[in-house]
Amino acid sequence: CPEKCTCTGSVIKCELEDGTKIMTIHAGKSGNVIVQVKGVNMTTNVTLYKDENGTITGEFRGNKTRIIKFLPDNVKDKIKERINAKLENESIELDNEGHYQYQAHKKARLFGLFPVKEEVKIEIDSETGNITKTKTVWWGFLARDVKE
Repeated sequence: CPEKCTCTGSVIKCELEDGTKIMTIHAGKSGNVIVQVKGVNMTTNVTLYKDENGTITGEFRGNKTRIIKFLPDNVKDKIKERINAKLENESIELDNEGHYQYQAHKKARLFGLFPVKEEVKIEIDSETGNITKTKTVWWGFLARDVKE
């Protein structure tokens, strides 16, 4: 069990950023690890570590170690800055390259009349917090977002 963390069965709770955030980690049924910070869930199969300074690192493809400065709650905040629409079915995954893969459905109105749901995929770097890729449906320019 890492220092300044409590372990109960397969659940690990660690304090982050001087106790202002608590990260909860537990094993999922699929073999992935589920990480929760401030009520925001993320899944991953990356091995995560927390050192004595509170720094979180991950072991990624090719045995590369990267510092994870951007946590799942930060990802959600970054998405809200970028997309000012009602989002549903959100999921966040930390992949083997060190990027968060964010997916959701955005409520919109096609031609301003017909209610539709656009699929949104965004890739965010876990170390810098920069958005590296954004992908939406091809007809998205014809739809208006339904605001939150």
